[in-house]
Amino acid sequence: MEQLEDEIDSIEDNIDDLESLESSLPSTSTDDKEIPIDASALQSEFDIKKEIAAKELEIDRLENQIENLERQISDIESYETTLTVQSSVDGTIKDLSHAIDNPLITIASQSTIVTTDLTEKEIVTVEENMSAMIQSDIEKKTQKGIVTSVATLPKNDPHLQTDSMYPVEVKLQDTDNKLLPGHHVFLSIITEEVKGAFVVPVTAIEKEGSSAFIWILTEKGTVEQRKVETGLQVNGQQQIKSGVKAGEYYIVYPGDIPALENGTPFITGIDWNRIKLRDLKKVDRPTVLENLLVGILERK
Repeated sequence: MEQLEDEIDSIEDNIDDLESLESSLPSTSTDDKEIPIDASALQSEFDIKKEIAAKELEIDRLENQIENLERQISDIESYETTLTVQSSVDGTIKDLSHAIDNPLITIASQSTIVTTDLTEKEIVTVEENMSAMIQSDIEKKTQKGIVTSVATLPKNDPHLQTDSMYPVEVKLQDTDNKLLPGHHVFLSIITEEVKGAFVVPVTAIEKEGSSAFIWILTEKGTVEQRKVETGLQVNGQQQIKSGVKAGEYYIVYPGDIPALENGTPFITGIDWNRIKLRDLKKVDRPTVLENLLVGILERK
């Protein structure tokens, strides 16, 4: 409103100047007789009167605007106790701006968000709603998270000499944690996941060209080299898609055993917890002695 009032004052000053200019023009008559004047002077007087009328209309328009603004302010003040704006997010007010041209409330979210930057190759493998694992020196347990935002534009302007980096946000699912804004964490995004998979240490897998094999300890007491189909490999563990059954025994370090061949007998240590006296009574004495002797010789 101050700006509108200043405009009105300026227009009124302009009108005063125009009226002064009008009074300085020669008059068309006096008390005694008519005085002829030039036509250009008449035109100037007409233009001045026209300009004054336009300025007065402009003043009326500005005064109406001021009245409307005063009425709006009065309405707002009368309802200020009931006027409510519902925020779309939960959080804590971090900053409050009262500027009329740009009123702004900055709200800090109460959710724990982890941000990271991914390279050009990494970003194409990540999508929203993917699972993530978060570790830190503050929290002893591993936190679970969900990818909530994957940028499609680089963080900075692309440069020929460096890779572009793309921001990604991960929201922690467990709100009960000790992490604070600014803490550094270790973030792992799970781009592929197989539930209920058979896994073995990578050391148990032997490669021959494009084929993969694992050595199985059969129920016949011999070893068998079996071809398997492998899948994901994570943290030293290799997924086995097919070729083995649950509960089968395998050799963890086949490379440490020289001359390992199909059908080679193997000897295992006695697991006394699995031996029952009633089962031993069913085995004849020569068989028991033979197996004990074989075990002693093999150990030597």
